[in-house]
Amino acid sequence: MAKKKFPLKLRRATIGDIALLVRHRRLMLEEIRALRGKTETRKRLDKMDTAYGAYLRERFACGQGLAFILQKGADVLASGTASPL
Repeated sequence: MAKKKFPLKLRRATIGDIALLVRHRRLMLEEIRALRGKTETRKRLDKMDTAYGAYLRERFACGQGLAFILQKGADVLASGTASPL
């Protein structure tokens, strides 16, 4: 019986993925807030994006950044990060 090729690829994120990780987080926060009937100002979201991007760069640089990207072909389906406490 031939093996079926799994069409999804889970890979570890790199520093080059930080913009994507920041964007995914922002979209998640916007959706959560909207579901609760709340909104954030663009200025506040931009500040959070900048801080999160800097945090990820620092974590990746010291080897403590752990994030994953789920792809189907070139399409990114999901991402996630984990931080040691």
